[in-house]
Amino acid sequence: MARALLKNAAGMDLQRLSTPRLLPSCVALLGACAFSALACGGVPDAGASGCWITDLTGKSTSVTYDASSGRLATHDYVYDIDETARTIAVSFNEPSGIVWYWTDTFDEIGHRVHLEHRDGTLVDYANSYDGERILRTEVTPTGGQSIDPGTVEYFYEDAENRELWTRQESVFRPDESLRFTWLRTIERGHVVRAEQHLPDETTTNSVWTSTFDGDLLATVERDSGFYEGADGTPDIRFSWLRDSDGNLTAFEQDGTDHADNPVIDGEPDIHEGYSPACSDLLTRFPWLAHLPDRDETTPGFRSATVWRPDPTR
Repeated sequence: MARALLKNAAGMDLQRLSTPRLLPSCVALLGACAFSALACGGVPDAGASGCWITDLTGKSTSVTYDASSGRLATHDYVYDIDETARTIAVSFNEPSGIVWYWTDTFDEIGHRVHLEHRDGTLVDYANSYDGERILRTEVTPTGGQSIDPGTVEYFYEDAENRELWTRQESVFRPDESLRFTWLRTIERGHVVRAEQHLPDETTTNSVWTSTFDGDLLATVERDSGFYEGADGTPDIRFSWLRDSDGNLTAFEQDGTDHADNPVIDGEPDIHEGYSPACSDLLTRFPWLAHLPDRDETTPGFRSATVWRPDPTR
C-alpha cells in the first residue's frame, strides 16, 4: 500500500506527496498530464503572447503574465500570485470557465505553511530552520481527509555542501505506518543522485540520477516502474534543452506512467518547445518548465511547491 501511494504521487518528495490530487480531469492521464499542460483539455487561449509552448503535434499555446495583477496563465492553468501575502491560487480552465482548485501560502524562507483545497482539505505546515536551511516540517491536517498527519526531518551531512540536505526522513499516518527516506548525493553543489527507501522493503523504491551542463540541469533519469521499484535500469528520462546562451528551448520526457511500466526508447513521449520570448518567464517561474528547486528531489508538476520572490521587486 505504501508503494502504491508513493507511485501515485509520481515519486515526489514530501511537498508534493502532501498535496491533494491535482485535478479530477488529469488523474487518468497522470503520466502525460502531470508534466504537460498541453495534454489535458482546456478552453482556448484568451489571447496571444510572445511566449508560446509547442507540443509534439506542433500545436502551440500561449503563456501570459500580468505583473500588475499577478496572474500567470497557461493553456490549462491560471495562477494568481500575491507577492505580499506569498500565496499562489491555482485554477483550471474548464469548459465552464476558470475554476479554483487550491491555494498555497508560503513562509519568508519559501516553504509552504498552509494549503487550502476545493475538496475541503486544509493543512498547516510548521517549519523549523537553521538560518535558511529547513530542518523539520510538522504536517497537520485541519480539514478534509486527503492528507495524513506526519513529520519530515532534513539532515545536512555533506561538509562541503552544507546548504543542501542529504537525508530526509518522513513519517506519516497516526500509526506511523508510512515511513520513507530520501538519500541525496551532492557533487559540486548539485544533487546528482536521489534514492527513496521504504524501511519495510528490501529494495530501493526509486533512484533519480541527474546530469548537468555546467551549473544547468540537463537530464534526470528515474529508475522505478509504475508497479516495481528500482532495478538498476532507468525507466523515464526528463531532459531540458538549451541554446548556446543557456536559455531553455524545450523540455522532453521519454517514458510515461500509464498504469504500466514505462520504457525509455529514445523517442520523447512529451515535448514542450519554448519560444525565445519565454526566457524571462521561465527564469521567474522555473517550475513552468518542471525544474526542481534546491530542496526538491524530482522534476515537478506545473505548480510551485517552493516560493521564490520576484527579483525585480
